[in-house]
Amino acid sequence: MMFPILKKPIAVAGMSGLLLLPLMGLAILESPPRFSALARAEVEAPQLSPISPDESVEETLRDRFSFPSALERLTQIKGALSSFIRLTEKSPELAGIGNTDWETQHLGFFNWTGAIEGTLRHQDYELKKLELELARKQYEDGEISQTALLEKEQTYQRAEQEFKAFWSSFRLGD
Repeated sequence: MMFPILKKPIAVAGMSGLLLLPLMGLAILESPPRFSALARAEVEAPQLSPISPDESVEETLRDRFSFPSALERLTQIKGALSSFIRLTEKSPELAGIGNTDWETQHLGFFNWTGAIEGTLRHQDYELKKLELELARKQYEDGEISQTALLEKEQTYQRAEQEFKAFWSSFRLGD
């Protein structure tokens, strides 16, 4: 790599710190990376209290706030919105009430729920991709078995296929 002759040193941000390109010569000085206290500390989950006496925090996070549960709730919302559309089509006197116009019901409802589903599916895909990358590193370091790595690969492939299938089928209402 050739550097032009510089009248004064310049600094360039690099992946691991700051690079100083001197006035003349090819020597590159690299400053040590700086990390915040948070980056150096072990990151722990927040301390949460149960939202219901009938359900532990772990159950809420594992079941109620899971990807499959979110998709189920989305299906329920779509059903409720569909019922709302049928109800308001037969009631012209409801025209003064918000969200009863044709555009909102036939375009907005469709696009809104599609955006939520797309977000959920994309986040699930990205999460599975990161889990696979971690599993590959853990396998290289001898921390997990080949079977565990293969399970992560299959889970990733399934999430990728599901996201691609959603992407291929999704169209904006306009």
